[in-house]
Amino acid sequence: MTKTTPRARYTLEFKQEAVRLVDGGQTIAAAARTLGLVDQTLFNWVKVHRAGKLTGAGSQVVSAQPNASASGHLIKMLGKAYHRMSALRSDG
Repeated sequence: MTKTTPRARYTLEFKQEAVRLVDGGQTIAAAARTLGLVDQTLFNWVKVHRAGKLTGAGSQVVSAQPNASASGHLIKMLGKAYHRMSALRSDG
């Protein structure tokens, strides 16, 4: 019997920050790799964001004030991404 894993669900804040990395000049491939995403997922988020229809997990409207656990997770992920990108730049 095949065991399935549940699909990952991302908050609106996480998706927006991922899109900001791309808008800030990173390639979709580099940003996706840094955040542990599939390229196509991030491409879809960028496309939907540019159409003004980006939503969070469960299509819930997320308040302007993110909760502490979501923002803490996002800060941690972005910190790791920054350090990886810095290391890649210094190696080249």
